[in-house]
Amino acid sequence: MIEEESLNIEERSASPRVDTALEDSEYIKSYYSTVKLYGVSFQKNSQKVRLGLGSLVTGSENRLEIVEYDHVVEKLKRSAYTPIEFPTTKIQWSPSDNSQNILATTSDILRLYKYNEASGKISLSVNLTKKGTGNYSGPLTSMDWNKTNPAILGVCSIDTTCAIWDLTKNEVKTLLIAHDKEVYDISFGADENTFVTTGADGSVRLFDIRALDNCSVLFESQDLSPFTRVCWNFNNSNFVAALGLDKNIIYIIDQRMTNSPYALLNYHSNVVNAISWAPHSNAFICSVGDDKNSLIWDIQLVSNRTEDPMMSFNAGYEIDNVSWSESHDEWIGITGGQNLQLLKIK
Repeated sequence: MIEEESLNIEERSASPRVDTALEDSEYIKSYYSTVKLYGVSFQKNSQKVRLGLGSLVTGSENRLEIVEYDHVVEKLKRSAYTPIEFPTTKIQWSPSDNSQNILATTSDILRLYKYNEASGKISLSVNLTKKGTGNYSGPLTSMDWNKTNPAILGVCSIDTTCAIWDLTKNEVKTLLIAHDKEVYDISFGADENTFVTTGADGSVRLFDIRALDNCSVLFESQDLSPFTRVCWNFNNSNFVAALGLDKNIIYIIDQRMTNSPYALLNYHSNVVNAISWAPHSNAFICSVGDDKNSLIWDIQLVSNRTEDPMMSFNAGYEIDNVSWSESHDEWIGITGGQNLQLLKIK
């Protein structure tokens, strides 16, 4: 719970309490943008708590923003921004230890940007399009940067394809038809060669870059209704989490089980929009949704498959996205409307 103390994920009540906090406290930090926010990503390997934000505005008023937590005044402050033409479907910092402040976005195409900390400016580094790779068209729905090998970045599209980029050459290493319909999300695990995808055909699929002639269907929805998001647990490769279109359920899939999910987490009272596994744990996951709640679960405690979450936080607005910081794992970032909030746990 959130009160005048931090979220403590080592403690769990039988009936989690929902608290609301719209103003800053010691454990809740807020930032208000002039545009509707969607994409959110913490920078890895930074001494500062630094986030990249991408807007979701119909028209040409979109922007990228860099926001940092100032420990002196204990406030979130914008350190840079740049206008962009299209809304971002995802934004992500490079996981490389030598990233030189590079972040990627997906929209109509894949773009890489560079943040100059000294000048406080964001500049476009490169536009990445798939010339010479056949009949490819966007828009791009999502992406994931390979944490084990940062030279690999996967992108998915509504044209049923996934493209695996080799960023050492800025070219597509592999382009494959991944689903029968639109591909909505992609996620790498701890093995640099394997990734999972999901899409409009209602399946969650496992691929291996070394053997793309075949894929494994990890799970299918009973009515083949679309899955919109998928996230592989980096610390426990058995578990994959997925979200269904317009559903309030989080599907926890265990690769060792067939025909049924490991758990169906259904505490949310409205559509779940995003999920993020904890970077420091093999069991914690955070979910956010239209019910204005951010929930933290421990899947090891889900004994009857419908267990309540460990804790919850009501933001007071519909929450669109979530990111759990890898370098500062006490912080979770959530976005919704024009709001960014950092929630501190311990």
